[in-house]
Amino acid sequence: MNRALLHMPDFLMTGDSYALPLRGYHMPDPVSWWPLAPGWWAILALGLTCILFFFYMTEKKQQEAWRDKAMTLLDSIFQNTAQETSPHLLAKQTSILLRRICKSRFPENPGIHLVGEEWLHFLDNCAYGPEQKQSFFHNETGQQLLRATYDRSVSVLDRDALYTACLSWIKALPAKTWRE
Repeated sequence: MNRALLHMPDFLMTGDSYALPLRGYHMPDPVSWWPLAPGWWAILALGLTCILFFFYMTEKKQQEAWRDKAMTLLDSIFQNTAQETSPHLLAKQTSILLRRICKSRFPENPGIHLVGEEWLHFLDNCAYGPEQKQSFFHNETGQQLLRATYDRSVSVLDRDALYTACLSWIKALPAKTWRE
């Protein structure tokens, strides 16, 4: 026999391909879901940011809901008393609304029981604190409000100035904190 044929493996001589010395298929490990790809991390971060922003805006809206309600009540008082000739009813209802706002916003403060100049001073301090930068009621409008609230004979009350002062005061009050 030929010398080259002597050194050939048996599987080549027989033609049996199953006799080849090959190992079985080696599949790679299955792809794991963890750790996530960077794109999924970005999507998760964006989703979490959206959820937190939604809760922040919802909380902020709830903190400001009292202000919207107070302005609506103020509008209704001025609309309901538009036909009144005596300013007493308007002054009385406005004063009651201001006291209700103070009682709900500052329940621990006994200032709602004040009258006269102390009441006007308390209203101004509620908005900006003792270092007030603007006086809402320590002026002629506040004096008219005091007189018309308790004296039915008062015939002068500047409705527009009172409405502007009350609306500005409501807007200047500090918002509730999330801990309240």
